Amino acid sequence: GKHYNYAVRVLKMVDEALQRLKLEAFRTWLHIEEKIEKMDKLFESEPFINLMEKRNTETFNNCLDATTELSDVLDEFDSKIKNGDFGPMASLWLSYLDMVQILLDFIRSNRLPDWDLHLQSSKSMLI
Repeated sequence: GKHYNYAVRVLKMVDEALQRLKLEAFRTWLHIEEKIEKMDKLFESEPFINLMEKRNTETFNNCLDATTELSDVLDEFDSKIKNGDFGPMASLWLSYLDMVQILLDFIRSNRLPDWDLHLQSSKSMLI
């Protein structure tokens, strides 16, 4: 009941704070790895701007290459954290963020109810 909702709010606040720190580290990493120009070009590309102005299936499909490129860079950053390139504490906090996201997805799946999300989050808990 009341304590459960409070615990979920605390998890969300901690998650948000850590996500902000991760974003700051990502920005720094982009500069160090000289990938910032690549990301600027991506965000200034016509398909991406169209996606931000009109969020629909057509603009998303036109932007798939750009979003795949962004996803690849984010995955590279996450793998560097997991491999310990940013130190053992960064790896620990990233694994914490992953676990919290799985838990929040599971809670969301039960509240909605969203069977696909429930199965996906349950599977993630078991892996």
